[in-house]
Amino acid sequence: MHLRPKHFVAALAIAALVGGFLFVKYQEKKSATDHPAKLTHIRMALVNNPVSALAVIAANQGFFTAEGIALEQLPSTSGKTSIDLLIANQADLSLGGGPPLNFLSFTADHPLKLLSATTHHYDTAVYARKDRGIKEESDLPGKKIGYLPGTVSFIYWSRLLERHHWDIKDFEMVPLQPPAMVAALTGGSVDAIVVWEPWGYNAMQQLKDNGLRLANDTEYYWTGFLYGRASYINANPDVIQSVIRALLKAESFIKDQPEKAIKIVADFIKVDPQHLSSFWNSYNFKIHLNQETTNNFLLNTAIIKKFIPEYANKPTPDFKNLIDPEPLRAVAPDRVQDW
Repeated sequence: MHLRPKHFVAALAIAALVGGFLFVKYQEKKSATDHPAKLTHIRMALVNNPVSALAVIAANQGFFTAEGIALEQLPSTSGKTSIDLLIANQADLSLGGGPPLNFLSFTADHPLKLLSATTHHYDTAVYARKDRGIKEESDLPGKKIGYLPGTVSFIYWSRLLERHHWDIKDFEMVPLQPPAMVAALTGGSVDAIVVWEPWGYNAMQQLKDNGLRLANDTEYYWTGFLYGRASYINANPDVIQSVIRALLKAESFIKDQPEKAIKIVADFIKVDPQHLSSFWNSYNFKIHLNQETTNNFLLNTAIIKKFIPEYANKPTPDFKNLIDPEPLRAVAPDRVQDW
């Protein structure tokens, strides 16, 4: 059968329309697969520190979106602030350091659960002014020290006291939030501060040759965690599993593309990527749960009870009750041990 020219043109037009319709439907289906149409909104408190790297990268690379999650990032200056956001029901989940949760664990019926360890690192140090006669750790007694109670700042400082057999009464301890620590040190109202990155870096940038970093990488290798409100976790098991899958993708991204990961995290914490690169290898990013998780809390508890009188006679919490391993076990059972 031979089509007349006008019939041939009409057939081509119909074929084009049908083909275009099918292509559009394919793209819609593909888009729906890549980016689920209905995203679940999650509020996550993120500390301004590489402890939040997994979530920052997962958001930047679209891993949360691919898992059906619309992430609202709530910046905080410390793990203690992020925990406060959780308790106030202003956040659902958080990535932050363990010590604030360590202190909270002494409180009966607190609303939080720990879901996974996410990173280990040792970026906490003492930052001091040279013009106050400080050249080494032995020059610190008698000085005015800025720190943040209830955080890794206190734990690191207590470990320092323990190693040198110092009495905390030999120091004037000044409680400060991280931004205020930097201002106090650079302004001269304290002699030294105990803080993590990027606040130490910010202080050194301002003090220049008058600044000194006193660090001991074996002093306290602290752990970051994914934690959240127990009520939210219990009510949204599928969502929590999606979050963990996104973080596992970010973990792989860090291993496969470290230079890109450094750039993304440096942008988030607002430091020079070269500076972050200089200590990036001190971070070990891994989603997991094992006996080390509870051991860290037990070690911190001993420090807290030793150096804070009001905690001395409080019973040691049962840290097994603090941890909910089931979401991680459902996603990656090989990452869960000792439970």
